[in-house]
Amino acid sequence: MAVVAVAAMAQQREYWEQPEVYQVNKLPARATLVPYASMEEALQRGASEWVMDISGEWKFHWTATPAEAPEEFESVLYDDSEWNTIHVPGNWEVNGYGMPIYTNVTYPFPMNPPFIPHDDNPTGCYRHRFTLPDDWANRRVILHFESGLAAMYVWINGIEVGYSEGTKTAVEFDITNFIQRGENVLAVKGLRWSDGSYLEDQDFWRLSGFDRGVKVYSVDNVRVADMYVVADLDEGYKRGLYTSTVTIENALSYRFAGAVELSLVDKEGRVLIKDSEQLVVEAGAMAEVVFEKQLAKVDAWSHEMPNLYTTVVTLKGADGRVIESTSARTGFRKVEIRNAQLLLNGQPLMINGVNIHEHNPATGHVVNRELMLKDIALMKQFNINAVRTSHYPQPTEWYDLCDEYGILLVDEANIEAHGCGTGWQESYPEFHPSHRAEWKGTHHDRVRSMVERDKNHPSVILWSMGNESSDGEVYGEMYTWIKERDKTRFVQLEQGYGGAHTDIICPMYPPMGEFRQYAEYEGLSKPYILCEFAHAMGNSTGNFREYFDIMSLGKHMQGGFIWDWVDQGIDAVGKDSRHYWAYGGDYGAWMYPHDENFCCNGLLLPDRTPHPGLYEVKKVYQDINFELLEGGVVRIHNDFNFNDLSGYKFVYKLLCEGEQVAEGEIVDVKCKAGKSTDATIVLPELKTGKEYMLNLYALQSVEHPLIPEGYEVASEQFALSDYDYSVKDGHRHVKIREGEDWLVASVGDVAVLFNKNNGRLVRYVSGDKDIFTQLPEPWFWRAPTDNDWAAGMQRTANAWRTNRRKTIESSYDTKGNMLVVRSVCELVDAPSLLTTTYTFMADGALKVEVDWERKGEYVSELPRFGMRMMLPEDFKNLKYYGRGPWENYSDRKESSFIGIYEQSTDEQLFPYVRPQESGNKTDVRWLELTNSEGVGVRVEGLQPLSISAMPYRSEDLDPGFSKKQMHYSDVEPRREVVLHIDLAQRGLGGDNTWGAQPHDPYRLTAEKYSYGYILRPIF
Repeated sequence: MAVVAVAAMAQQREYWEQPEVYQVNKLPARATLVPYASMEEALQRGASEWVMDISGEWKFHWTATPAEAPEEFESVLYDDSEWNTIHVPGNWEVNGYGMPIYTNVTYPFPMNPPFIPHDDNPTGCYRHRFTLPDDWANRRVILHFESGLAAMYVWINGIEVGYSEGTKTAVEFDITNFIQRGENVLAVKGLRWSDGSYLEDQDFWRLSGFDRGVKVYSVDNVRVADMYVVADLDEGYKRGLYTSTVTIENALSYRFAGAVELSLVDKEGRVLIKDSEQLVVEAGAMAEVVFEKQLAKVDAWSHEMPNLYTTVVTLKGADGRVIESTSARTGFRKVEIRNAQLLLNGQPLMINGVNIHEHNPATGHVVNRELMLKDIALMKQFNINAVRTSHYPQPTEWYDLCDEYGILLVDEANIEAHGCGTGWQESYPEFHPSHRAEWKGTHHDRVRSMVERDKNHPSVILWSMGNESSDGEVYGEMYTWIKERDKTRFVQLEQGYGGAHTDIICPMYPPMGEFRQYAEYEGLSKPYILCEFAHAMGNSTGNFREYFDIMSLGKHMQGGFIWDWVDQGIDAVGKDSRHYWAYGGDYGAWMYPHDENFCCNGLLLPDRTPHPGLYEVKKVYQDINFELLEGGVVRIHNDFNFNDLSGYKFVYKLLCEGEQVAEGEIVDVKCKAGKSTDATIVLPELKTGKEYMLNLYALQSVEHPLIPEGYEVASEQFALSDYDYSVKDGHRHVKIREGEDWLVASVGDVAVLFNKNNGRLVRYVSGDKDIFTQLPEPWFWRAPTDNDWAAGMQRTANAWRTNRRKTIESSYDTKGNMLVVRSVCELVDAPSLLTTTYTFMADGALKVEVDWERKGEYVSELPRFGMRMMLPEDFKNLKYYGRGPWENYSDRKESSFIGIYEQSTDEQLFPYVRPQESGNKTDVRWLELTNSEGVGVRVEGLQPLSISAMPYRSEDLDPGFSKKQMHYSDVEPRREVVLHIDLAQRGLGGDNTWGAQPHDPYRLTAEKYSYGYILRPIF
């Protein structure tokens, strides 16, 4: 009786709360194959007369719950004239239906798998009319969704066709028996959430609707159902080992006899293989034809040399009539693991990768070819060679582009049950989907859908079974299935932790100590490739070089995938008509769980503007590196796997004190992949006492579809001598006047005024004008970065927000032809002593020296150590000698070369999605701020300085103890120039954004700090 009762309950539940029911009448997953009428059309791979895109404007009706959906809307006679329209593909929420929700781990609904709230499960009903071409009569018709919905019911002409769950893989239904001549009505009911949503807990925007397009296509009753092309290489990586398995389906009620012809065509149109096999397929059955060939020599595919061939398959009847032709692009390559190294065509890979989500700031999850190509172009230009499709398969066109332009892919299944717990933190293991038998089918379906669709793409070198889900027994089953189905690739599982269910040790964000331990291990049998690292949230990507310094310790350490590629901000306009990028908690979604701007972890802004940190990634990822030896000898290292250096031009520039004094080209550089070559540069005689820098560049010199000619591919800077920071004083006479409470010193038209009681600078005048609108004062705070927030700096270092100080001692003296004023202050909120010494010199310059000493046991780390001052707003012209041109910090400055840069103060603040510390420049020798007339101030360091100059104060970028949904549109530039002159600033960090501090060398934790600089009026 109990069994009957449970069965009856299951019958009453909707499909979308039954994990066992994840599809009804869905066709088996297959490779992406377009049917064509001829071999010539298939070879061209253009539009086909047998494929019709029905994407576009569809009728749409949205309700807050499934129960409110209109009844019998699927009927042909249903009146939808009052319905709105929505574009397909398109996400409901960015089109005004419901709220976009961003959450990382927490489900946006109460966690109770497999159940979903019935009172808050938005439902979208679609209706679309389409007319099939007359010449499709008597042919089978397939309805193809490039991606599905969380749950969707499908009808054609009022008749139910089927059901499917899963948002990121293709769905096909045979609608032959439901269509009619003339107009047809497609109806779809989609739900925002289903039991399948428990497996789609990815760290991204939770949006509904069709992310990709919808098509119908027609095939004969006998068709090419699938094709699996394996283009392998022999052990010498020269000969091509070609196998193509073609599956023919016969939907007729009688036996079919015919032939399958296969051609392999190279990029010049030469036919390298031409073969034909007769076959017989029984009624209602399938049959396979296998073509196996060897080619004496092929051009191998790699990310550096993406050589492609085209496989064309033609199905013919017994009378020789062409029934169907189709094609797939093919690349010969061999993926191996030997000696704990992942090899491509025999060469050990270094994965210079990123993770990527489907994201368009205007359309949500809907991306197009133009945006995909822009992403790949940027990846190529910034030396990124690999992508992990986090955490679901990307659109088919993405794989075509990666095949064509050369991007290595880890293809990841649409599986993440993070909210139910991971291997380390299973909150509810008793019902975790990866441990439950009723969830096994849907796990398998998602993996099979990925593998079968993408199996022909040479860019895919690894399969990933999902992300942040407990390693249950279902993963062992899927691992075994993949290894049997595809013997040319390997399988990874992040939660496998190097165990039996993964061929790759692929952790995320390991502590650096553990990371180093793995690098030093000698007995590993599996490659170590970080599936996620270098969390790039906001102003981040610090200590990036350190990862690769550690990787160099072990051959099995083979790179990783940065999290992640692009900030997931959505276009929004505030009440003030200003544009901003929305993140979690916007749009009124504060009433749902959300994780604020944690969706903005990218190396690019949503509009694909590179973060400054991306230039650091480019520098570390570069495959051409330089070494300076004695006697002007430069050693050029070719770290490519396959490319020689014939496609690059090598130039050098010699800088003296930032000014270029010589340049030239290193000619006739010949160097094979993995080798090095030496070249001698003849430089002019270097002057004593001057700082010289030698810059080396590798420039693109041959035609490339995505990299412009002359583009800087790699670079390096070498210091040939040191900078002289000694003070150069004038010889004029300093006049000193003294009153009861004040001191005035002057040289010509320049004068300073001090308060004798506290030793503080009161005025600094050039002519009849004050140089500063607010005089230099000690300053220790910075607007917290996202990494600072995660580490709690906004609270632990809160004492440094204030600048309260009490003078405990002051003095003045004349030394030679100078006035020296000294002030000792006690910092009230952070027990410590600050001594400031001003020296007014004979040329009208003011030397400022600052000493700080910790006096309290619990004084927190300093965010920065320096001084802040304000200048008139027209002092916009910034010229400096230091690192640039983009912002740089103590742990992110390798890509910023020392030179002289001229910029505007208005362009210093980078528009991070959430405002934060920005605009810093390190290793600055001097800077000048002037107005349009050339009047201003010059600052010279007594040692390297860290500086910033912009029309914003730290307070403008700092919301306090909580982020307060702050956006860059909330920040208003001030009518002043805010100048920071620091010794140093806390590093950015980048290991993670949930507690990691910057590495110790980049933190300000010492007991004492001292520095100095000189101020000189420019008039």
